[in-house]
Amino acid sequence: MAILASLVLHILSFVGWQHRAVLGRMALFRPLVKVLAPVPRPKALPATPTITFVQEPAPQRQFIETDTSQVTGEEPKNARFYSDNSTVAANPQNPSGTEGDTPYLDGSETRMLSTANVRPQPPGAPAAPAVAPQPVEQKPAEPLKESAATGMKVVEEKKPAPEEKPVTPSARKTVAGSNSRRELAATKSRATSLGVRRLGVEAFNVASSPFGAYDKALIYAVQSRWYEVLNTQRMDTHTGTVELKFDLLADGSVANMEMKANSAGPALGLYCQKAVVESAPFAPLPEDLQRLIGGDSREIIFTFYY
Repeated sequence: MAILASLVLHILSFVGWQHRAVLGRMALFRPLVKVLAPVPRPKALPATPTITFVQEPAPQRQFIETDTSQVTGEEPKNARFYSDNSTVAANPQNPSGTEGDTPYLDGSETRMLSTANVRPQPPGAPAAPAVAPQPVEQKPAEPLKESAATGMKVVEEKKPAPEEKPVTPSARKTVAGSNSRRELAATKSRATSLGVRRLGVEAFNVASSPFGAYDKALIYAVQSRWYEVLNTQRMDTHTGTVELKFDLLADGSVANMEMKANSAGPALGLYCQKAVVESAPFAPLPEDLQRLIGGDSREIIFTFYY
């Protein structure tokens, strides 16, 4: 009898365990299920916490050409332009009465920033006839201006203004071989509503960069080839902007070129691609620049203006 009773109890226990979900919904067995239900274990925490460092992408900065007349030996803060020289934003005058990081400029260019007019000439072209300089009214020297807010003294820098040559609509479509003191073609920017406190030669806030000299040579090579291509092709009358993106490899070759934007038309966009491809390979990246980019390629965005 004892063996039979034990066998019955074991069978009932086994059947009850197999159908515990059904029995748990019955009011008679609900208290028993709560008592026999296993206690959930808390999730074990890792013995050592892990920290992941995410490297933020470096902000893109635009190359802008500078020359020695703009260099003052100062390094600007938070400059969004870079070059082979560092310059601090300045303007000869500030009739706007406002102050900011952009100098007050009076020119015709509305798409790119520049502080000089340059008219490139083909190699061997006769020099442009000299233009008689207009008499300039001499202003009496002004005393030192002191800013109550910063305690800084501002002195107007007296330098003779370089002779500016007029820029025609076709001036930017000739071969870059100008005898101008500036190598890259540029058109002086239009007047802005801003100005800076510092008076002197017109300049932007430009930070010197280890890439400045290399990029200047790269831009000059592409631009020179671009002018040559335009001189040998039938020019369209369209205007617009072409923006190319490509990878510059450590050996100076170009890869993965794509057109990010083109408002000038397919033909003019093809001329820009042709200028970059036929200018390559460029000079190999020096070892110090390769260490700075931390890889074997560097992404470049090149913008052409028609």
